[in-house]
Amino acid sequence: MGLDLEPDEVRARHIDDFIAGIVTATSAANAAFHYRNLRVYFGRLVKREEITGRNPVVTTEAPRCRRS
Repeated sequence: MGLDLEPDEVRARHIDDFIAGIVTATSAANAAFHYRNLRVYFGRLVKREEITGRNPVVTTEAPRCRRS
């Protein structure tokens, strides 16, 4: 993705682009794994007041995975 952002500079569009890149490069299941980790990470930053504003992951959607 090539962005050098501080956590409080990350917006929903950055999360969406990052996850879309993972889906393209690997799989939706792998992207879903990273999405869950980002949700926890940014949730913790908000809780600890290390970033201002909203959690950028809140307004995004998790990638859909096919069940086999």
